[in-house]
Amino acid sequence: MLCQRGADVSLVDTDGATALHYAAQLSASHPGDTPRSDPSAVAAGLSALRVLLSSGIDPDGRDEDGRTPLMWAATSGNMSTFVR
Repeated sequence: MLCQRGADVSLVDTDGATALHYAAQLSASHPGDTPRSDPSAVAAGLSALRVLLSSGIDPDGRDEDGRTPLMWAATSGNMSTFVR
């Protein structure tokens, strides 16, 4: 909904992460973490990924640790979300 109202999806937080980083983290398991078992959280993350990607956000943007949203998607098997 925010994207439809013109929200700037390229904004970053103090760690250099974009909304796409957070959506990818919601839909992915972090290395060393237990995989997410809540299907609704995973579905919400995937939905947010699709909306953000369709708004033109850079899937290769890196946070301060050098991690991209694409890296999180790859580790969780969500690569099809990033294929255009």
